[in-house]
Amino acid sequence: MILRLLILLGVVNVRDISVTCSGQRFKILALLPHYGKSHWTVFEPVLEELARRGNNVTVLGHFPREIPMDNYHDITMHESVNRTVNSKDIDAFSSRSYVSLMMDFVRDGDESVCRKGLRHPNVQKLIKSDEKFDILITEIFNTDCFLGFVHKTQLPFVGLRAAPPSPWTNERIANPDNPSYVPNSLAGKSTRMNFFDRLENFSLTLWYKIFYRYHDGICTEIAREHFGEEMPPLEEIASRVSVILSNSHFAHCFARPLVPGVKEIGGVHIPPNKPLPQDLESWIAGAEHGVVYFSLGSSLRTESLSVIKRKAFFDAFAELPQRVLMKWEGNETKGVPTNVKTVQWSPQFDVISHPNVRVFISHGGMLGTTEAVWAGKPMLVIPVFGDQPTNAALLEEKGFAVVLGYSEITKETLSAALGKVLHDPSYRTTAKKMSEVIRDRLVSPLDEAVYWIEYVARHRGAPWLKTPAHGMPLYKYLLLDVIGFVIAVSLLSILATCLIARRLYVKIMRKTVVAKTINRDVRMKSKRT
Repeated sequence: MILRLLILLGVVNVRDISVTCSGQRFKILALLPHYGKSHWTVFEPVLEELARRGNNVTVLGHFPREIPMDNYHDITMHESVNRTVNSKDIDAFSSRSYVSLMMDFVRDGDESVCRKGLRHPNVQKLIKSDEKFDILITEIFNTDCFLGFVHKTQLPFVGLRAAPPSPWTNERIANPDNPSYVPNSLAGKSTRMNFFDRLENFSLTLWYKIFYRYHDGICTEIAREHFGEEMPPLEEIASRVSVILSNSHFAHCFARPLVPGVKEIGGVHIPPNKPLPQDLESWIAGAEHGVVYFSLGSSLRTESLSVIKRKAFFDAFAELPQRVLMKWEGNETKGVPTNVKTVQWSPQFDVISHPNVRVFISHGGMLGTTEAVWAGKPMLVIPVFGDQPTNAALLEEKGFAVVLGYSEITKETLSAALGKVLHDPSYRTTAKKMSEVIRDRLVSPLDEAVYWIEYVARHRGAPWLKTPAHGMPLYKYLLLDVIGFVIAVSLLSILATCLIARRLYVKIMRKTVVAKTINRDVRMKSKRT
C-alpha cells in the first residue's frame, strides 16, 4: 500500500521496483519468428527496456538492430522484411472472407514460420546450443512451432500479443470469452450483438478454435522433427504460459473479464512525442482549416487502390477545405489534388498528435488505432482484414469513429463520412475523453510489460496466477455434468410426481366409483321397498 502511494506521488519510479525488490538480472531469450513489421513495432520497446535495465536479452527474429545496444544480442533469421512492408494488395484482401483469410494466415505460419523458420541455420544452431537462460518470451500468433524451445529448456515463458487475445489465446490460459458479449477479434462485431450477430460470433469463435487446434497438430509433427519425438503436443506446451501481455486496452476495445495471467499493455509502443521535420511542421501548422491524415499502415499498399477507388479519394479530398497528408508508397502522383501532400513515410504518432490534425483516416490496425486514441483524434476507419473490422466496430460503438466499408467507397460516401466526423463535435469530445482514459494508468504500459516479464523470471513461473478453470475439461467448465444432473433430477421428480398423482387419481376414482355404486344400489333397494 505504501509503495503504491509512493508511485502515485512520484516519489518512487516503477522502473526501479524490480531492482528494489530483488536486485536480480536475468538472461532472456525472445523468440519472435513472425516477420510482420507492425508486430515488431509492439515488441521492440519492451525488449530494449529489458536490456536497458540490465537484463541480458537475446532476440531471435527478423529485425536486427542497426545500432548496437548493451545487453542486447540479435540472432537474425535473415528473412526479407520488404515483402511484408507495404506489400499487401488492398483490393485482393478486401474481397476475401474472414474464413479464407484465417486459413491462409495460419497456413502461412505453417510454411513460412514453422517449416522454413525451424530449418534456418541460426535457429538450428540455437536448438543445438547448451546456452542457459532464465525465461523465454514468445509471440502468440499463427503458429506455436517455436514452443519446442519451451520443451527443450523447461523454462517458464511469457506470451506476447500484438493485438487483443485471439480465440486460441484465450483457450490456453482459460480466459473467459463468452461469445454473447465478447466479440471474436476476427469476427468484426461490436459488444452489442443481436441474435444473428451472436450466432455468427459463436460459430466463428468455435470454428477458429477447432481449425487452430487441427493446425497445431500439423505443427507439432514439424516441431518434433527438430525437438524430438518425445515432445508433447504444442497445445499442451502452450497451456504452460505464465503471463500473456496483450496489446489492448478497454479505452478503445471493451471492458471484459481477464484472468490474472492476462495483462493489457495497449500503448506500449507509443514513444514520447518528438518535433516534426521542419518542412512537415510548416505544412501542417500552416493549414488554415486543419489537416486530415491518411494512412493504411505498414502492410497495405495504398498505391494498390484501384483506379476507381483512387479517384473517389482524390475527388473527395479535393472538395475539402482541409489539407490532406497521405501516405503513398509509389512515385506516381498523377491526379493528386493541390491540397494533398503525399509522403512515403512520416512519423505517424507525432503527426497524429499535432494540434492541427483533425481526423485520422485509417484501416483500423491496432497500432494506429491506439495512437489515435492516445492522441485524442477521431477517426474514419476503412477496415480491410484481420482484426481491423472488429477494431472498427468497437470504435464506432464508442462514438469515436465513423466506419466505411471498402466496397462502399465512392466520392459521395467518403465525403459524407468525412463531413460527419469533421463537423459532429461528439466525435472529438469522445476522442478527448478516451485519450484521458487510456493515459490514466498507475504505471505506464511499458513498465507493466517489463515488470511482469521480470516477475515470471524471479518466481520461475507463476502458477498462482492461473485460475482453477485452467486445464479443466470443457464439460466441467460449462457445468454440463451439473446441468445434466439437475435436468435428470428434475425430470425424475416430475415423473415421480406424475406417477404419484396418477395413483392417487386412480385410487380416488375407484373410491368414487365404489361410492356411486353403493349409493345407486341403496337407491334402487329403497325404490323396491
